[in-house]
Amino acid sequence: MTMQAFIGEYIEIESNPRYHRQRGRLMSDLLGRYPNLEQTSFADLLMMLDQLKSHQASIRMPLFAQVIYPVLAREIESGNAQAIKVLLEHTQSLIDYNRMKKIRNGYTNQTLIDRYLQYDPNDRDVLLKKHAYLDNVLYYALHELPSGVLYGISGATLDECQELLADLSEYTMICQKLQLDCEADIQYYAAHLHGYRDYHLHRHLYKNYADYIQQHQLELRTTRIYYFRRR
Repeated sequence: MTMQAFIGEYIEIESNPRYHRQRGRLMSDLLGRYPNLEQTSFADLLMMLDQLKSHQASIRMPLFAQVIYPVLAREIESGNAQAIKVLLEHTQSLIDYNRMKKIRNGYTNQTLIDRYLQYDPNDRDVLLKKHAYLDNVLYYALHELPSGVLYGISGATLDECQELLADLSEYTMICQKLQLDCEADIQYYAAHLHGYRDYHLHRHLYKNYADYIQQHQLELRTTRIYYFRRR
């Protein structure tokens, strides 16, 4: 049985409405009839992903877990930088896979980005992903202002403020490298990260951080409420 035959059967199961109720069982049977799929070559995996995309076929978790992830993990560990970029296109599947397998120290969006940038520190597409990630980190840290600066689900400590400032420094460098005008955001993040750190050091002088903001006339933006996992 060839990879092309497998792809054809997968697309048929995924796209044919009459298989909707049986899709899970049919998918399991299909994967069972094609042994050693984790040994698929990288070239064949790319062909499969291209065909699935062209047919707008969804990548179900069984396919990701039994074929896509094992092949890409193997290629990444062998030094294939392109495999990192491919996995970065499937970060939601990766998050779901890590959760399903209860993997705490596996690949994440951030570790993949950092690993790829070791190969090519000037890749614009990956730098844009890094920029988006750091922007999310910094935005999330400030999204509950004027209550305070967050790190995870708790208020940031002095050391965590320092870590966030290091993230801001990297964010600033990437903005410059990509020639993005983020100066207003950078100044806003810096004002509150330095401000919250100063507030920690002189807390006895203020009722709360909202009082600190008012006394120091810091900018306060309207923010959206959302969930973001730092790592």
